[in-house]
Amino acid sequence: MGKLEGVMDKVYYDNVQEKHGGPSFIQMLKEQKDKDTMMSTFGSKKPDNNNNNQSQFINQQNSPSKINKEFHSTLLKEEHAPKMNWRCLNNGLPLWAKYLKNEEFINKKYGPFKKQKDLPNSMDFLTLGPLEDTKQDIYEGQWRQGLRWGFGKMIWKDGSYYEGTWQKSKMEGNGRIVYRNGNMYQGEFKDNKKHGKGIFYHQGRCTYDGEWKDDQPHGRGIEYMINDGIFEGEFIKGLKEGKGKLKGSDGSLITGIWKEGRIQGKGEQLYADGRLYQGDFKDDKKEGYGVLTWPDKRRFEGPWVKGNQHGIGWFYNPDSTKCKGEWVNGKRIKWIGGLIKDDQLNNNK
Repeated sequence: MGKLEGVMDKVYYDNVQEKHGGPSFIQMLKEQKDKDTMMSTFGSKKPDNNNNNQSQFINQQNSPSKINKEFHSTLLKEEHAPKMNWRCLNNGLPLWAKYLKNEEFINKKYGPFKKQKDLPNSMDFLTLGPLEDTKQDIYEGQWRQGLRWGFGKMIWKDGSYYEGTWQKSKMEGNGRIVYRNGNMYQGEFKDNKKHGKGIFYHQGRCTYDGEWKDDQPHGRGIEYMINDGIFEGEFIKGLKEGKGKLKGSDGSLITGIWKEGRIQGKGEQLYADGRLYQGDFKDDKKEGYGVLTWPDKRRFEGPWVKGNQHGIGWFYNPDSTKCKGEWVNGKRIKWIGGLIKDDQLNNNK
């Protein structure tokens, strides 16, 4: 058995001639060999005058340039054909793959996926119609060296699908993957993982736009949170890490340092009503020593626990008077001593 026949025992090509009862791919190769033999035969004989027209026709049909072109095409298919576990879907895509429940919504909302303009030369690839593997997953697109390589679309049996570029049967380069639950990622891939710049959509809304590494947000990015808050900053292995700022849906703004997804250490929180907290944070809450200033210049300075004033602190009025008091869980329970002016303290020093 020849090399090509061995390949074709494992994969069936979806070409128009086979669909309509024409010669198979292997038969076409054999016919090409017959043409090559015919060329050698007629090329060695001098045609007589009576058969001049017939000879010219045969020579045209079997010219070296045409034979070389067709034979090159045959070798291309032999070299790049999928090697095993794929069969041709002669009747096209099955209904479940043709009418994916999320595809119409995705294309309508975001538009069809657009190929990159700088794709490799298609002459270096073999493009085939839909093929199905043993898991009933379907691939339609380009092949190279028996592997999914170039541009193609993969449809998994669970209804998820990917369209974009491939390399060595792995998602590589620019593409779009839509999961069975309707979530979608569009951007760069490496070694079958989200890697590079990309956008992730959850239930029809963008939830992260930025850099990725090994399938996780990693680097600079923007997270759009479920409560409509927006975080912009650094990520490491999917978690907020480093400098960042969190804008609430009410217009509030927190700036500081995040560690393992939570704000820690020194930071600021500007409330929607104009209040400003400057001080310590722990696990996303005000914790430690901090100062809360109102727009009218009132001010609290003292300890905070789990987001509330808690302990002995000072309350400052706009007229530069102040008073010591005790707070528990954010509520003042008593004053300690009387009202004091700042200049009185300075004079007593």
